[in-house]
Amino acid sequence: GDRETGVSFMEMVLQMDAGDVFLQEKVRITPDMDSLELEKELLVVSKKRLQEFISNFDEYDQRKMAQNEQEVTYAPKILSEDMKLDMSQDKQVMLNQIRALAPQPGAYIQIELAGKIKRLKILKAESTSLPQKETRLKLFQKHGFLYLQGECAILKVNELQLEGKKVISAEDFVRGAPNEISILD
Repeated sequence: GDRETGVSFMEMVLQMDAGDVFLQEKVRITPDMDSLELEKELLVVSKKRLQEFISNFDEYDQRKMAQNEQEVTYAPKILSEDMKLDMSQDKQVMLNQIRALAPQPGAYIQIELAGKIKRLKILKAESTSLPQKETRLKLFQKHGFLYLQGECAILKVNELQLEGKKVISAEDFVRGAPNEISILD
């Protein structure tokens, strides 16, 4: 749900995130940006600023600032349980989880399809105004679109990947899938 992140050029020291900061550049996170798109944007900014930083190192070295320890944040390793889509959350939290994990490793749900339990990665989804009538977890089709119903929200699914298969559009998935698929906890 963050709206902004950035790139920092900092002095490397033994302690994690403790070195002085030479240069920082903020990057806006758009509401539909996934982790791959964000990574590409961060690389563009890094490349641009790196050339400037190297050319003007002495100037940046004189202006470096100590980090504020109260503002240091850590990004923990993503575990398997972090990738399972939390179907109890509201619409925005679910969309943020999908965007943060797309395209890799991918937020997933477990479904039963043709008698087998499969992981289904949800790679792109969007908000919908479809009213919530029940809290049963399911994937369902309506008017040719695919929807994911959680306990508190319904999302329109746009892109997905069934375990062992390639990434496809929800439109392609709908053509060969049953009208409704239960989601396993």
